[in-house]
Amino acid sequence: MEKHDEKKPNFYNSFSSENYTYIHFLQLALFKFAEKGRCIILGRGGQFLLGILPGTMKLNITAPDELRLKRIKLRFSCGRSRAEKIIQTSDRERSGFHNFFFNIDWQDSSQYDLIMSTQYFSPRKAVEIIIDSLPVFDTDEIHKQSQHMLDNIRLGQKIITNIFEKKKIPVLYLRASAEDGIVILDGGVMSKTDIDVCEHAAREVSGVRRVINRVNYINSWGGIA
Repeated sequence: MEKHDEKKPNFYNSFSSENYTYIHFLQLALFKFAEKGRCIILGRGGQFLLGILPGTMKLNITAPDELRLKRIKLRFSCGRSRAEKIIQTSDRERSGFHNFFFNIDWQDSSQYDLIMSTQYFSPRKAVEIIIDSLPVFDTDEIHKQSQHMLDNIRLGQKIITNIFEKKKIPVLYLRASAEDGIVILDGGVMSKTDIDVCEHAAREVSGVRRVINRVNYINSWGGIA
């Protein structure tokens, strides 16, 4: 977590399989939180990973640069130069993290339902505004739709875990899209036999009724056969 959490991998680490392992278990953790019902996810691509779910309110809490500097100086008991470096490093890492793992601009306003500047609102008032907005996202129909999507996502994640972690099959860009027990597998393997192994591993997971196997063989020259 310390190595990858909201950090952009350096050039050499960007090719590491650890990145895939990290993002897989990050998704598992976020979806487990979401399954419990009302919860708050701070950062970590939550607006992207959970944004597809009905009933998810995506928030961006911001402030002007000078106000951020003032708060950082107070929090870390440091001067302006040190505070500027802290903010620049944080913003750069967060931007790189979202761009590398999700291919999104974390500051893009279209990623959010509500953008709030704490320059104008106290923490208490900000909370009141957020709470007053929640009924728009919190209806029985929305909960039903969200739960249905979560069930499908959870099934796909279980399949990925079985293939990637339990069976130890190295699959590039592995995806498992599920809809009411029908699963579509995508990815690339370096051994033709692993194509069938992936399908069998998917069928082992409870709840799977049918598997559409689109896993491809990648030959030693990098081509898809």
